[in-house]
Amino acid sequence: MRFPSPILAAVLALAAGPALADDSAVPGLGRTGAQWQRPVAENPEMKPFLQAAPAQAAVPAQTVAAPAAPPAGPAPGDTRHAALQDVDRLLRQAEGEMAARNRQQAGEELEQARLALRNAEAAGDAMPASAMQRLLLAQHDLRSGQYQAAMRATAGAERIIEAAE
Repeated sequence: MRFPSPILAAVLALAAGPALADDSAVPGLGRTGAQWQRPVAENPEMKPFLQAAPAQAAVPAQTVAAPAAPPAGPAPGDTRHAALQDVDRLLRQAEGEMAARNRQQAGEELEQARLALRNAEAAGDAMPASAMQRLLLAQHDLRSGQYQAAMRATAGAERIIEAAE
């Protein structure tokens, strides 16, 4: 039987030395099971986001006032105006994407504008139906690669939206 050379034995001993060192200073080493991860309170990356728990006020039960009435929601005209502004913004972005020949992004923005119109209509706001038709036409033209026709249809929908505001 041949024994390893003393140099090989010394190299192996030196290589195993750090692995056998005391690792009790490693934080979280004693955790087991599902607790391997640090709790949020110990995570230094999360400390800026932690908030102190609000102090509970000791108020006798007799002095607690009735809950206040919920704040009134926005007036129906306000939601319609906000929806039309969002659609107008999306149409302008879509026109810019069409000018840059970015078909996918323009298509996504046209779809978002169409969904915003449908959602506002479902919420009870009166939306111009002709704008929806123009958006469908613009999406069809865009899918077929007709950028100029899609831009004309988008501009028509934009004019209809501006007139409805």
